[in-house]
Amino acid sequence: MFFLTYQAKYNIVRNALQKLDPYCLLAQGAPEDEFDAEAHEISRIINCESSPLNIAEAFAVVLNNAFSRTDDASVYLFIAEEIHTNLQNIE
Repeated sequence: MFFLTYQAKYNIVRNALQKLDPYCLLAQGAPEDEFDAEAHEISRIINCESSPLNIAEAFAVVLNNAFSRTDDASVYLFIAEEIHTNLQNIE
């Protein structure tokens, strides 16, 4: 069984956050590392056995806390499914 390194997991989450660009901060000129703290926090919460719903819930908790929002986890389910697939495909 493959041992998922923290760095590999973090890279997947960070890339997904940059693609998602919550609240269009990157599109408005925020620095590329804008979501790095949130990517680290989400990466500490999830693992390779996390379901897409678990990943979406981690996104909601972290981003809602960081940006004083109340978004439901369902908002992040599509990106969580992509992360889940990427975590499963690491070799």
